[in-house]
Amino acid sequence: MRKITFVFTLTLGLIPLLSWAQPRNMEDRIESLRIAFFTEKLQLSPDESKTFWPLFNEFQEKERAIKKNYQNDTSLELMSDAEAEKLIDNSFRMEDELLQLKKEYYGKMRKVLPVRKVALLSRIERQFKERLLEEWRNRQEQKQNGGNFPRRNK
Repeated sequence: MRKITFVFTLTLGLIPLLSWAQPRNMEDRIESLRIAFFTEKLQLSPDESKTFWPLFNEFQEKERAIKKNYQNDTSLELMSDAEAEKLIDNSFRMEDELLQLKKEYYGKMRKVLPVRKVALLSRIERQFKERLLEEWRNRQEQKQNGGNFPRRNK
């Protein structure tokens, strides 16, 4: 009886720890999936992972900052021609900044990964986004079908 009580108490004690270890929001879940996906597809060794992920995260933060800097909330339909022209010019500036950032981090990543793995990064990023979109579509379809009929991959 004591063993059963001990196991039961231990299990109850672990439940909060397990829930604490779960990602708390969607961004955390997506980031966890991204890490697993990239690590598998790039076949990153532990040493490569240790140097790659901080660098990649830094790149993504800078990329987000550039995009946020050029973010426009005004509807195109409500813009004057001058505002639309400025939006287009800003779009070109943003693309230039993003290209410079990619070139900078290409050089940095070549120092921590083989060139072949660096070359795969954009393809793997695209595959990851496609996988996320497909998963989202599957979940939306399951919600519409009451969760009874999962979509089959074609």
